[in-house]
Amino acid sequence: MRRTLFAAFFLLAAISMGACAYASTTVKVPPAPAYKPTSPIPITVGLVVNEAAGVESQGRSRTKAKSTYGPLIAAELKKLQVFKGIVYPYEKGAAADVVLLLDIKGKWEYFNAERQPYDTWAGDSVAHYAEGTHDVKVIMTVGGRRIINDSIPVKSRSRYSGQDYDLVANTLNQAQASRIAITLANFLQGKQDHIMAQVQTAGNTSPNAAPSGAQAEVKGGQPGAKTKTTEKLRELEELHSSGVLSDQDFSRAKNRLIQMQKLEDLYKSGVLTEQEYNRARARVSGR
Repeated sequence: MRRTLFAAFFLLAAISMGACAYASTTVKVPPAPAYKPTSPIPITVGLVVNEAAGVESQGRSRTKAKSTYGPLIAAELKKLQVFKGIVYPYEKGAAADVVLLLDIKGKWEYFNAERQPYDTWAGDSVAHYAEGTHDVKVIMTVGGRRIINDSIPVKSRSRYSGQDYDLVANTLNQAQASRIAITLANFLQGKQDHIMAQVQTAGNTSPNAAPSGAQAEVKGGQPGAKTKTTEKLRELEELHSSGVLSDQDFSRAKNRLIQMQKLEDLYKSGVLTEQEYNRARARVSGR
């Protein structure tokens, strides 16, 4: 009987201690960067967010939604009133002046008090550290034409203690998404004149008018370029029918033209970098 009472006492004590450790979890995140907007950029943006695997911090459940940072960033950009309007998630047919693609890569790393890395989660009353290092590729297009192609690094270091891993993960992700959004907002505010000039040049001055190539940019493609390709193809067919080009020359020129168009589509949609695009064009053209 006495052993049973002692066992029950220690069990209750262990549960109580565990509950206290769980409830006393704390997370200290760095302050967000300052954001001093002049006024909202007067356009409607179609927002697309791609996240590489491992970008987000994950708690005990190890669950991962299809997109965690996307909704958080979109909500933060709306709160900051960076643009007149934001369409998120952007889908084909939605009205937008420009398409903003964010491609996020990076990871979270965890360290103990001695700055030794953890292979797995760990938590107790002693302070531990989490470092998030992310790279955000920013691609903005208007009418299917790329007007911004840049990358912004976002890094933060937080301290946490306790064993509520889901609380830690959610707090870290919210803080990092906010940091990404504010860093992006400051970056785009500095590009406001350039953005508006490009939108006006494309004739998309109305925030309710969807650009003809916005949807094609997400899928890959540019109507204006394809029109030029069609014209060049027609010229080749005329030269072929008139006998200036042989069957072999016509076939070779036609294939090269189609390959060039595919490469341009991949570059415009952000799949290929400028360096990769130029290298591939040189290969196709035989230079």
